[in-house]
Amino acid sequence: MGQVRGYHFDAVIGVGGIGTDPRADRIDRKINWVGINPKPTKNQVNGAPVISFEYFILLEQDGPLLHVIAPKLARRMYENGVRILITGYSEEEKAEAVSIINWARKANHKQVGITAIQPSPNVGDCSTGCGTKKSKGGCK
Repeated sequence: MGQVRGYHFDAVIGVGGIGTDPRADRIDRKINWVGINPKPTKNQVNGAPVISFEYFILLEQDGPLLHVIAPKLARRMYENGVRILITGYSEEEKAEAVSIINWARKANHKQVGITAIQPSPNVGDCSTGCGTKKSKGGCK
C-alpha cells in the first residue's frame, strides 16, 4: 500500500495485477484480500503509519476474479492501468466496491469456502496490508 496508508479510507480491496509475479502466484486479476476499518498505529514506514484492520479476509489464489463480480471496476483497473483508486470512480464502480466490502463483512460469521474474516493478525504481519510485500520467504 505504500504512502496510501496515510490516506483516509474505510476499507481496501487488494486486487492481483496482471504481471508475471501475480500470475506466478495465481492471484492475477483476483480479489486477493479485503481490509475493513483500518487501525493506524504509532509505527511508521516511509512516513506513513503501519496499519492493521478491524476485519481482514485473506483470499489469495482462492479469491474470485474481479471482472466476474465487479466488471466495471475491473475494466477501470485493467484497461486504464489504475493501481490505486480512491476518488473519481463512477456510481456503478462505487456500488461494486461496496458490494465486495459488504460480502466480506457478512463472511465474518460463516464459512465461505475461504479464510473467513477474523480480527486482524498482529501489526506488521504481511496479511495486515501494512505495506510489506509477501514473498515465499515471508514479509519484506
